[in-house]
Formats: sequence, structure tokens, C-alpha cells
Amino acid sequence: METACSGSLSGSAFTLTADCDTTVPLTIPDGVTLNGAGFTITAHDVTPASFDGSVLSNAGTSMNVEDLTIMGTGFTMPPGVCSRTTLNGIFFNGAGGSVTNVTVTGITENSNCQVGRAIVATGTAGQTLTITGTTVSDYNKNGIQASGMTMNVSGSTIGPPASLAPRTTGQNGLVYLDGATGTTSGSAIYGNGYGGVASANVAALLYGATNVTLTGDTIAGDGTDIGVAVASNSTGAIVDRNQIGRTAPDLPDTYGIGVELDPGSTATVSCNTFSGWKTDLSGVPPQPPCITTTELPPAELNTPYEATLEAVGGTPPYTWSIGSGSLPPGLSLSSDGTITGTPTATGTFTFSLEVVDSLGASAQLTQTLEVTVETNVPGYWLGAADGGVFTFGSATFHGSAVGLHPVAPVVGMAASPTGGYWLVASDGGVFSLGAPFFGSLAGQALAAPIVGMSPTPEGDGYYLVGADGSVFAFGAAVFRGSMQGVPLNAPVVGIAVTADNQGYYLVAADGGVFTFGDARFQGSMGAQRINQSVVGMSVDASTSGYWLVARDGGVFAFDSPFFGSTGGLRLNAPVVGLSSNESDSGYYLVASDGGVFSYGSAPFLGSMGGKHLNAAVVGSAAIG
Repeated sequence: METACSGSLSGSAFTLTADCDTTVPLTIPDGVTLNGAGFTITAHDVTPASFDGSVLSNAGTSMNVEDLTIMGTGFTMPPGVCSRTTLNGIFFNGAGGSVTNVTVTGITENSNCQVGRAIVATGTAGQTLTITGTTVSDYNKNGIQASGMTMNVSGSTIGPPASLAPRTTGQNGLVYLDGATGTTSGSAIYGNGYGGVASANVAALLYGATNVTLTGDTIAGDGTDIGVAVASNSTGAIVDRNQIGRTAPDLPDTYGIGVELDPGSTATVSCNTFSGWKTDLSGVPPQPPCITTTELPPAELNTPYEATLEAVGGTPPYTWSIGSGSLPPGLSLSSDGTITGTPTATGTFTFSLEVVDSLGASAQLTQTLEVTVETNVPGYWLGAADGGVFTFGSATFHGSAVGLHPVAPVVGMAASPTGGYWLVASDGGVFSLGAPFFGSLAGQALAAPIVGMSPTPEGDGYYLVGADGSVFAFGAAVFRGSMQGVPLNAPVVGIAVTADNQGYYLVAADGGVFTFGDARFQGSMGAQRINQSVVGMSVDASTSGYWLVARDGGVFAFDSPFFGSTGGLRLNAPVVGLSSNESDSGYYLVASDGGVFSYGSAPFLGSMGGKHLNAAVVGSAAIG
């Protein structure tokens, strides 16, 4: 390793000090941690098929790799020849260890040969490989593969694979083989389309695996043949609470199965959501209904309360009831799954919810609902395109811009930490309602429409941002740079100021994040596959991280806790924004019909969902 790449060895850690290039496989000594320090190792052929092996592999029984990019480029194979025996990004050969914050991409020769795996591990039952925060993509054959050992994957992105033409090689994202076991959770796993007459392309393949659990994952991909395949006498598989969707049909659409269980294999399949498949389940009994509402928002004494229960699986429609125990006095549950009313007593109330589908299959879940007396009730505002404002909780109504007849539609709002709020229109007009006015762009010629605003933490100024990335500072807000004049892959949709007021972020519709001042880049969705365009962001003052939110309510957390999202749920209207609560321990999503979705400690205080609106809601702001 030291002869190929510049770096320093300290104890059991070798840290790169520069990018490096290799035309031969590299080996890491036993027990050594390779810290890439953000650098890239690039591997390639000198002559066709001359690189035969793994970019990185172990020399003993343990290897750790972190903070590194491995890139393959220039791998070629003579037409009709498959002479290369191996091509891997990282290979754990009879070894355990870890892969943390690593990207492996381009491990492909763009051929129909059965090589080109991003991460491969072979070992024994006593060895474990842990993969976290890692991304693999553009591989020839498989993304992450393990056999004979335990592999646990979390918070990672697997796929999509390289596009092969003609596509006669089966390409798989996540693969557990030959007695492998483990858990994959909170990860995105992508398949791709038609793999040929004899080889389907699978997002997650369990082949002769034992007791593998897939939970809380997003399993998707354009034209994916099979989402999850449990085959070759795999036993004890658990496929639970995943979003299993296919974003486009294949051509020809030969397979299109969400979860396929082969004869001789066993699996428990429950609480998953499906979309876009020709067949959701094959070889698997229908999923029973599953209650997905695992926590009810807290209630406040003498304050109107509303919560909607959610379930998946079974055969809708569902009928809801209380199985045992009772709701707090003043609340009732309708058969459609809505809890409403005004609590009249404080305390902690435990009860069992029951849902029954149209075929009589049922599920139960014990819930606890606490009713308290709040002296400082949180609140939030919703702002509409016509300047209308709606208040909830302790948020005070300071007026609206409806009577002011905005020249251009309102596109966003922000709360002032000193009280009140601002609305901003696409022409840069600012309406100060219970908050100080520091200026606007109304009447000025703009290169691009204004799309959002963000106040300073002290409330003594604010920023406006245009779709072209232009930034305008007012009051005590300090201009620290912009993207105006820089070519963008997608328009900017929002701005968020850092907690120390020394920087700010811009976010684009493709999830790209741009930093200015001391704003720290924690990651983005730019250049990654997302189901819907990003519409906004919010800064997490407690961690210096941030959240991005997409039109389908998908939330992407960067150095901030993930509390939940509506990604994968059917929405009545697209989500238009996200705002965090005062403690940054929760957040709200708001849809254009005024629907509000609360997560973490952010309490649901009401919404405009289902009510008549004169204009669409365009944003929200929470107290604090």
C-alpha cells in the first residue's frame, strides 16, 4: 500500500495524504485501518484486462477502510472475451472488519462478463463485516456481496449498476450468498432493468442465505426485474417495513416482482409498501395488515386534538377500533382511523389499537397517549400563495398580505425570533407582519424569480434567494457569496442560515447543497437518484447539520437525526417545505393543500388539509 499511495502510518492506521493511481491490486496489512482522508484511489487497465484482482484486499483476517473513494476507470475487455478472473473494488478474503463513509464506483468493464463487484466479502460464520454510510454504484455485476459470514449494512446506498448494452448479465445490488447472514437497514438499494432470458436483475438477492433481515430500506430502481429475491433454500429471511417500489416498467417487462420467494426457501414478509410492480408478491402469502403508526403525537388538556392512524398490507379498506383500554376522556376513534376530540383529563393512557381489513385479517398494537398541561405550547404558521396566513398552537396571527394584493405570488415565509413573521413574493416583495421590515426587491428587475428567504438567528435581518442562486442581504444580514452566474444543474429552491449567523446554505432542486461563510458541507443529494425534486431545507442548530425535503415528503438528513418522512406514502398534494421545531428535535412537513405532518418531538397542532383554500400553501414557519 505504501509503495503505491502517498500516506503516513501511525500505529495501526495508514492515512492517505494525496489521491493515488494504480494499475495493480493493492493489499492492506492485517489489522490495519486505511483512512482515505477524503482522497481517491483510481484503478485502471494498462492493456485490456491487465488489471486482474481487487483494488483493495486484506493480507490477514481483519481490515478496516474509511473516508475513501475508490474509482475504476478504463477497464476494458476485448469483444466476446472474458479473460479477467476477478474485478472487485474492495475484497475481504476470509476477513472481517468495516467499511465506513466510503464510495466505490466504476468497477465495470462494460461487458457481459461475470466480474465487476464493488464490495465483496467471503468468510466464516465467526467473521463480521460492518458497512455504514457507504455508496456503491456503476458496477458491472454486484454492488455489495457477502458469503459464509455475517454482514451488517446501514445508512448506505447500493446502486444503480452500470448500464450494459446488450444487457445479458444479471446485475444485483445487495447479495447474501451461501450461508451469509446479517441485517441491512436504513439503506437505499437499487436494481435495474431486463437482464436477459436467463438472468433477472435483482435489487436484493438472498441466495442460500440464512436469517437475513431487510428492514427500513428503500428498494427501487427503473425497470428492476425483482425487488427482493429469496432463493436457493435461503431460510429465516425477514423482509419488514421496507418501501419496495419500481419507478418505471422494463422493456420487455418479463418479471416485475416486488418480493419473490422460491420453493425451498422461507421468509417472513410484513409491513412493506409496494408500488410499480406487475406482481407485488410471488410465492409469499398476502401480507396481513400492519399498523405503521407507532407513536401518537402528545395531547394537551382542553386543546383540540387530531391524529390519523396508518396501516399497510392486507386488503383495504380498513376498519379501526379500540381493542382494550380506552382513549383519554374527550377523544374518540372513528372507524376510518382518525382520533379526534378535546382531552378533558391529564394523565398517561394505554390502549390497544386494532385494524381489520376487508377479508377479516387483523393486527393489534398497544399505544400510549399522554395528555399534559403545557405552559408554553409550540406553534406554527402556514403561508399561502395569495398571502394568506394560518396559525396553529401558540402561533399568533399578526395579519396577512391578502388585502395588500401582492403583485406576484407569495413563495415563502419565515418566522422572526423576536415575534411575527415575513412573507416573500417571487418578485422579491417582502411583507412584514409583526416583524421588522429591512427592505425588499419589489419593483427591481431580477434575473430570476425569488424562491425563498431565511432570517438571521437574531431576527435583525434576512436573506432572499433567487432561482439562479443569487443572494440578497437586508438589515444585519451579511452577504457571503452566491451561485449567480455559475452554471447549475437545477434551479435553487431555498436558503438556510447557520446558527452562528456566520454562513448560509443554498439548496437546489436536484438536492445539490452550496455553502458560504462558515457553513459546513455535510453532504447532498446532488448526482444521486431521488424520486422527486427537493423543495427546501432547514438547519439543525444543535448539530450544525441540515435536512432536505422533496416533493414526495422524502427527508434527507445530513449530520442530523432522521425522524421520519412521507416518502413512499400516497399524498393528496405535494410537500412544499420543512421547518424544524424550537429544540431541533423534530420537524414539520407541509403540503400545498395545507396538510401538516409532524415528526420527532414536533407536536401536530392542526392543519388545513381537507379544507377549502383560496390559494395553495407555499411554506411554513415554526415558533423558535
